[in-house]
Amino acid sequence: MGQKPINPAIGLFIFLTLGLAELPFFAFGAGFYDLSPKAETIEGINYPRNKGWLYRGTSDDQMDLSKAVSALLGDEDSHIESFFVSTIKYQLMGLSYSKAVGLSPEITNKIQGLIKDSGGYLNLKKATAEALRIADETFEYLKTNHLLIPRYIEYRSSQYMDWPNDVVFSTVISPIAGTYGNRVLVISEKTPRSLDLNFWNHSNSDRWYTYTRDIGEFIAYGYIPGTDLVGFQDRRGSDKGSHSIQYAVYRFPEKNPDILLVLNGFRKSRRLSSCIDFDVKTKGYFHCNYEPGTLATAIPSLSSERVRVAGVLKLCPANQKNSNETQACLDSAKAYLKRYEEDDRLPISDALNAEIQKKIKNLTISGKSVYYINDSN
Repeated sequence: MGQKPINPAIGLFIFLTLGLAELPFFAFGAGFYDLSPKAETIEGINYPRNKGWLYRGTSDDQMDLSKAVSALLGDEDSHIESFFVSTIKYQLMGLSYSKAVGLSPEITNKIQGLIKDSGGYLNLKKATAEALRIADETFEYLKTNHLLIPRYIEYRSSQYMDWPNDVVFSTVISPIAGTYGNRVLVISEKTPRSLDLNFWNHSNSDRWYTYTRDIGEFIAYGYIPGTDLVGFQDRRGSDKGSHSIQYAVYRFPEKNPDILLVLNGFRKSRRLSSCIDFDVKTKGYFHCNYEPGTLATAIPSLSSERVRVAGVLKLCPANQKNSNETQACLDSAKAYLKRYEEDDRLPISDALNAEIQKKIKNLTISGKSVYYINDSN
């Protein structure tokens, strides 16, 4: 599920840390998952549903292709952030942010103190770490003061806020995520932090959504680590669920850490797909049995049609420094691509190829450059 509209009252209650002594920084700190009800099987489905993939609809100002590729290839400063976390990070760097939200005086003072102690604005790495730390402190404060359940979780609570800007929403149903934004992030939590919100309310307040977009809703506080990202879908068209996947970028099924698959959204029927998922048995990506524009109330089943590969993104040494090593790396990427038979490959349009090249141009991670290999180069 995507980032919902900002609740203007949120800045009034996030009094975050209130000048209290510093709480310890948790490496990807505690999350809502710890509040999950006891596991249960309902109509053949195991709850909570954290073991499956989660999907988040968003936009380029939250995570575009460049940032997604960085996270997928191991960049430690690229995470799936709430508006709250992003606002803190950009303020620490002295930069403007188009989706900035109001912060409490306590948080603002903390930001100013960090800038002063650092002798100026922070770089991306330090700003990211501090923003995540503040989010973790905030979560611990809210937890200690018993504010999490009434404000974020229990639908029946008089304090419940439907669209808080310090929460990252997602869903287990990918077409639903597509109704919240034309960039869909695919998430597999290494350590669960998100809460199966519908299941919690079913177990604790006898509230069970069966036919709304909230049926597969999950929430994570502040952010989701970039290491949990496994895929990125570029969608175009209507924002009401009928838009289509132009292309998608996923981690390689064999979990090769420095190579990504670029998948073509076109089906053999020459229609663009609205749903792609991974089959754990065959280790392949398939189109779903889903009719665009309809309300999905369950995870769509997979069709028998594999998604065709358009190219690969490969992390290689910078060309100007290690030309022989770089060429060997690029040759290995071409070899990966050729592992797919011609029937399993389908180039995307020249315009989309150019768009991808532009997005990754000058993108470096840990001193290496990202290269895009397809059948035309």
